[in-house]
Amino acid sequence: MSQAHRLLVTIEEASPGVIRSAGAGTQLEWGLAESPFGLCSIAWSARGVCHLAFPDPVSDASDAVHASCPHATLSHSDRGAEKRIREIFLRKTAGRITVLVEGTAFQVKVWRALLLIPRGSVASYSRIASAAGHPGAARAVGSACGANPVAWLIPCHRAVRTDGGVGGYRWGAERKAAMLAAESARGCHQRNRQNVLATSTSIRFTNSSISMSATIQKIDHLGIAVKSLEVSRAYYEKTLGLTGGPVEEVPSQKVRTVFFACGEVHLELLEPTDPESPIAKFIEAKGEGIHHIAFATDDIAGQLAQAKESGARLIHEVPFEGAGGKLVAFLHPKSSFGVLTEFCQPKPCCCNCSH
Repeated sequence: MSQAHRLLVTIEEASPGVIRSAGAGTQLEWGLAESPFGLCSIAWSARGVCHLAFPDPVSDASDAVHASCPHATLSHSDRGAEKRIREIFLRKTAGRITVLVEGTAFQVKVWRALLLIPRGSVASYSRIASAAGHPGAARAVGSACGANPVAWLIPCHRAVRTDGGVGGYRWGAERKAAMLAAESARGCHQRNRQNVLATSTSIRFTNSSISMSATIQKIDHLGIAVKSLEVSRAYYEKTLGLTGGPVEEVPSQKVRTVFFACGEVHLELLEPTDPESPIAKFIEAKGEGIHHIAFATDDIAGQLAQAKESGARLIHEVPFEGAGGKLVAFLHPKSSFGVLTEFCQPKPCCCNCSH
């Protein structure tokens, strides 16, 4: 989905009269429909969407809508809900949508600040607090995210901890991670709706649990820490006869890398560009040598959720872009018998292939 095909979301506050009357005289439609991230309940009026959630159990869905506008007149329409969910999650053309909210002045400020976070990006609770005009109110921002009445459209899933951890989410941390991975994977590529959501579709959400079907496809590469790419490259090319690719700098990891093909497995040389980088510290402590093993997966979000569920300690709960444009994330070596483990997933191209 390209920039032009995104929904422009506008927040509109409920009028004082509607708030005082608890929705009396308001006509609302609501229904249930499947989304790429699980079964949704959605409610809307002629003015816009006022409720979007992932009910658990499903029997609570209508109660949540009633609680927000107890005196409103409700009409049940699953067909209407399906139409709106498709427009929200799977649209192929540009569009606008209004969300109607009722909250404190601070909550509304936070919800508006969330709309400023670009798709495919995240922001810490503390940065969101500053953007909302309340520096130091990170905890209150978390509470405001928890009170968000319209999931996805008001993107509270883009709020993360300062250390990069996913943090809490009203509708489940695994769902939040899947949303972030889907947005990250589609941020720089135009592709159809099936490709757009490729990173999340192998996580199957049910009413009470999440069953994950992510699979390891192969060993993608071995990461080798070196002091100098130029010096090390000569060995791999002249002594071993391997062919190296172009040098790439990865600012987020403070390294320069080059890959050598060796059958189906690659060797990645990593040279630190900063003395405080993880690779520099690794070399200082252990010397040059094998740094990590990377496994290719068909669903990195599901793989991380699966690892977490099994008790593994995650270094990154949200995948980020690594060398070659791949989505990557690491498990702590204490969870993998001393071996730093990486999961990586190629980003789908607009031509439906992977690179």
